[in-house]
Amino acid sequence: MARHSKLHRKLTSCSRPLAIIADSARMGTDRPRLLSFRSRHPQGTKEIFGLTLSIVALLAANTVPVFGVLWLGWELFPLVFVYWLENGVIGGFALLKMLTTFTDLPEGKSQACSWYREGGRLRFNKSFLLLVLFFLIPYGGFCLGHGAIIVMMFGEKEHSLTQTYQIIVQNGLQYTVLALILSHGFSFFRNYIGRGEYKNCDPGEFFCSPYRRVFVLHVFILLGGFVIESVGVSRTRLLLLITVKIVADIVGHVYERSRKWN
Repeated sequence: MARHSKLHRKLTSCSRPLAIIADSARMGTDRPRLLSFRSRHPQGTKEIFGLTLSIVALLAANTVPVFGVLWLGWELFPLVFVYWLENGVIGGFALLKMLTTFTDLPEGKSQACSWYREGGRLRFNKSFLLLVLFFLIPYGGFCLGHGAIIVMMFGEKEHSLTQTYQIIVQNGLQYTVLALILSHGFSFFRNYIGRGEYKNCDPGEFFCSPYRRVFVLHVFILLGGFVIESVGVSRTRLLLLITVKIVADIVGHVYERSRKWN
């Protein structure tokens, strides 16, 4: 029995996001869940058919590219390019989270938060701006490098990142970008602000969270795009890529929420 218990713990730690879903369905914990049709969250999380509202908003935003493929005639490049644009949305909200963290500790003990209370007044921690700068420079470089790879692999010869606006307008990508902003914004206000996650001042989490989600997500997208381009682009294969992206997005969202609830 002891050996089985130890093995179970190891397997659970190696597949953390899936374990979160399974544990929630089996034990009824207060973590965000996917597999349940009855809400047991003590903080009053509303659900639709077992899905939290944040996941419903995420699903709605990620179905917009389906219309692009079926009705706007998107090929592989516009689809992958709009997913690259989501990097900016994720980074923007990560920056917004950094600038809205709060603690009741005085200035000398609040270096990990952007706002603190002193003498009954709310004050901004100016030294925190250095951490923000350290985030912006490498993340911006990462996004530019990632975008250059996408243009080189899937774009036409005349395409470049300097034509980002033209690519967005010509392919109608602005609607998907808007939907992604609304989805991430809903999660920001409902989870980060509404549930008090802004009080969890963790600079390491601020830095790692965007990279973790973007890296895992776009490994699937780049590999999937490469396979599709190799075997031939079709609507069915593009819709399959969208499905893979949605699943990866949901797992990433559940994992991120579980870290906040622990």
